[in-house]
Amino acid sequence: MVYVSDTGSPSIIGVDLRTGEQFLISAGGILAVPFGIAVERDGNILAANTQAIIRIDIHTGEQSVVASGGLLSAPLWVAVTARGDILVVDASRKIIGVDPKTGKQTMISQGGLLKAPQDLAVHDDDIYVADVATADGNFGVGRIVHIELPTGTQRVVAEGGWLVGPVGIAIDDEGQLIVGDPYTINENSRDLFDGGIIRINPATGHQTLLARGQGNFVNPRGVAIVKVH
Repeated sequence: MVYVSDTGSPSIIGVDLRTGEQFLISAGGILAVPFGIAVERDGNILAANTQAIIRIDIHTGEQSVVASGGLLSAPLWVAVTARGDILVVDASRKIIGVDPKTGKQTMISQGGLLKAPQDLAVHDDDIYVADVATADGNFGVGRIVHIELPTGTQRVVAEGGWLVGPVGIAIDDEGQLIVGDPYTINENSRDLFDGGIIRINPATGHQTLLARGQGNFVNPRGVAIVKVH
């Protein structure tokens, strides 16, 4: 099963990968317009809707607010650590920790290298954020930022190259970063942007272009790793 946030409905939808059948999990209510989503260890879904972090009961579709206000001004994306803690990307250049039980918020890191953070992936105490280096926060020079838990220390993992405006990021089984960038430049013309999927070694910053846009595949954004058994 795959869970999808739909900003057009707006709703959270489940898709059976075997049949393609779609299931409405939750819509309306306090869900508002969901952007980033993550699955908690008990199977429930978290959604960031630019106003709050919403929890959705996977069995009933019931919605409840985990956290809002406080440090959160425009939460865009959410992730869950191996310990079950919640990490949030906020449009106000912040990475915020949220206690899944109490909703208590903690500032993990803010400002600095973070210009327009879009998505994050987490492995143990390593947070990786898809961002840009340009001062106006727009695409042009992409950047992947590493943030250390719990100190919040920032460093650049990779910048420029195939990275123009990275949006989605995930970590594969080998610890490599997989990045979706809708603005990766077409080699045949510096004026064409057809997007790309990029692998980045977090230790060296080395970039490898895995796939680039073609046909209807022109704006890759969110990425996820599927484990094959």
